[in-house]
Amino acid sequence: MSFRVYATCDIGREALDRLRERGFELEVYDHIEPPPQKVILDKVRSGIDALITTLRDRIDEEVFAAGAAAAARPGPPSRWCETRSGRPGTPTSPGWGTK
Repeated sequence: MSFRVYATCDIGREALDRLRERGFELEVYDHIEPPPQKVILDKVRSGIDALITTLRDRIDEEVFAAGAAAAARPGPPSRWCETRSGRPGTPTSPGWGTK
């Protein structure tokens, strides 16, 4: 099973190559400006396993809810979890696993 990752911007060739070398199925938004909120929501709803963002991206409750709903669908085990604060996150989120 491949791990699907969506990055909202180019995070640098070295980082992208490292992810690809480790077998991640990676898609990168290919414009300089931030992706529209609809693009992020569509990617999250499609069942991606990870979302790489920057401070410029609008990641709000709607995005978290879309991720939680996608994770609740039948299929492979979800990699979504909750951070210590109770908000959805990933295993690399601060406070993950310390709740």
